[in-house]
Amino acid sequence: MDARTPSLETFDADLFRALCEPARLELVSILAREGRSDVTAIADHMVQDRSVVSRHLQQLMRAGVVQRAREGRRILYQLDGLALADRLERMARDVRAMAPNCCPPLA
Repeated sequence: MDARTPSLETFDADLFRALCEPARLELVSILAREGRSDVTAIADHMVQDRSVVSRHLQQLMRAGVVQRAREGRRILYQLDGLALADRLERMARDVRAMAPNCCPPLA
């Protein structure tokens, strides 16, 4: 990527859209703290109904923040920590690369 041409990919708009909702940020926090959990256990930590929590989890999955796996009759959700870290690291690297051109330090 040319450091002088930032794009939506630089700022990972899908990730920001997924995390801009306070309830989804709370979900990320719960999954980081509790680890792999089903929607009922997650919803126990939130004020939203289980159906609302489930919709938020779906949005986080589409954004690549959360993974799910079936274990017997239960569906368990967990953060995709490595993928999330990779995305954040890429954004930080891209912003550092464009910073000298777009926003040099003030004198």
